[in-house]
Amino acid sequence: RANVLMVAGGFFGDEGKGKTVDAIAVHPAVKIVARVNSGENAGHTVIGPTGIKYAFNLCPSGLLTPGKLNAIGPECVMDP
Repeated sequence: RANVLMVAGGFFGDEGKGKTVDAIAVHPAVKIVARVNSGENAGHTVIGPTGIKYAFNLCPSGLLTPGKLNAIGPECVMDP
C-alpha cells in the first residue's frame, strides 16, 4: 500500500507551495519529493539547514533534505 501526500495550488504564483513541500519533506514517512509539472520560471524559496536562502526554479523544494529521493516529472519544462 502506498500513501501519497500532494501539495497543489489553485492559482499560479506565490502561494507558498514550495515552502510547504520543504516543511513536509523532513517528516520521516516522506521518502520521495517530486515536481510533476511546471516551467523553470517558477521560484521556490527554501532556507537551507545552515540558514542560506536558495531559490529553486526547477528542482523540487525538498532537494536540501537529507535522505530524500528527489524527482522531476516528464511534464516539467527544461530550459538548459
